[in-house]
Amino acid sequence: MKALLRWEGSIRALDDSYAERTPQATKDDAEEKAICAILLYLSDKVIQKVQGETTAKGIWDKLD
Repeated sequence: MKALLRWEGSIRALDDSYAERTPQATKDDAEEKAICAILLYLSDKVIQKVQGETTAKGIWDKLD
């Protein structure tokens, strides 16, 4: 999963390691891509476990 997030450019959403001058729109786009990518690979049962999380990091941490 981390390889997929890295490939699509949204891996930084997991740890908020953006450069200081990164525009908020770029951060928001990466966050949205990361959330969608993670959720697409989860079963319905696991999605229920992370329901309510609003950030990629929050979802990731619950899966860990």
